[in-house]
Amino acid sequence: KIIFVSFLFLVSLITFVSQTELVSYSYNSLNFNQPFLLLYLTHCAWIIFWFLQTILISTYKKFVNNPNNDSLKSFILNEINLAYQISNLIYNYNGNEENTTNNSNVNDNDNDNDNDDFGGNNYMNIKIATKTSSILSNLVVFFKSTPILYMSFYSFILSIILNIAASTWYISMNLTTSNNVTAIYNSSPFFAYIFAIFLLKNEFFSILKVSSVLMAIFGIFIVIYSTNDNKDSDTTSTYANKPHQLIGNLLILFGSILYGYYDVFYKKYLCPTSDNYNSLNSMKKANFSNFIMTLIGFASFIILTLFVLVVKIFFYNSHLSSILLNLSIISSKEWLFISLSVSSNLIFCSASLILMSITSPVLTAVSSILTIIFVGIIEWIFFKIGLSFGQILGDIVVLLGFIGLTITYWNDISSD
Repeated sequence: KIIFVSFLFLVSLITFVSQTELVSYSYNSLNFNQPFLLLYLTHCAWIIFWFLQTILISTYKKFVNNPNNDSLKSFILNEINLAYQISNLIYNYNGNEENTTNNSNVNDNDNDNDNDDFGGNNYMNIKIATKTSSILSNLVVFFKSTPILYMSFYSFILSIILNIAASTWYISMNLTTSNNVTAIYNSSPFFAYIFAIFLLKNEFFSILKVSSVLMAIFGIFIVIYSTNDNKDSDTTSTYANKPHQLIGNLLILFGSILYGYYDVFYKKYLCPTSDNYNSLNSMKKANFSNFIMTLIGFASFIILTLFVLVVKIFFYNSHLSSILLNLSIISSKEWLFISLSVSSNLIFCSASLILMSITSPVLTAVSSILTIIFVGIIEWIFFKIGLSFGQILGDIVVLLGFIGLTITYWNDISSD
């Protein structure tokens, strides 16, 4: 598990830095200026992830790992049943009762291990696991089942939280300075820890945890403001061009709080977290996290598309309507960088959700702060942007805060 967590952590860092640099290049060098389109494509792209994962894993099992065993279709159905069974576990864990019957079983050769993982026959396989029915009809029954509808409901709420929080970032960038936005936005781990204490049963107040979180956030402020206006001669004019800084700061603070709540909400309602789920290994939890990611993508598509339709219908002649999803002015080069950015985000968010599922939302939130260190290093190496003493000092403080928090969560990281 330590190796798996370390790998996910490294992947999340690399992909977040990649996404940051790709978006930065698009805005600064290609003059791309459609933030809502980027938000729309990024969050809606989550829809494909679980389906893509299911096809890839099933294909691997069929043609590489076990080519002599059963059909590709039965492997895909096993992945569907896995998502159903974990949804059923979480549904029951939150005080509900699922009265499903064991109408049929998946092929015994493929599912013996899965039944052991879920405590034998305590949790039934959904009826869709029949070889004679089509994959499409199976999916229809699957998404109509009570546990999946239950998970979809919480995923829809999570999507609302996520998209509102993301929107505050884009709006605040026009109201206050980018340094303020970055610094306040990265204070979300503090709010994640506060929410975790009140909402998660296994999270308690700890001086070391609080100190580590605050140290990491303090390091961010050092990094941001050490490279800020102390080297610019037009500091006064910079602030003069932002007359609504207070509103912008309060708005991004609200977004930071929402991001903290987003992490804890996901952990509480959409993760297998009770002692009854200890038999689930990290890979099964990872598969299920990607399933939740697809549900959030569906919800984001519905929410953001409805928003676009409302604006287009009721504010047709407004400036807002003209800049929403304006695809005609995007060049092929911009599409390339947008695609790479969306792909980076897919991998980053998948790794982050898996990390939250198998460790802690607080640790995951703080670990994302480390990306600011790597962004600085990348810009120093490839773009010859110098590192100031304050920036290096801030990076060290962030790293110490992360190390302190890792020590406090070591049992979560290393346990099976």
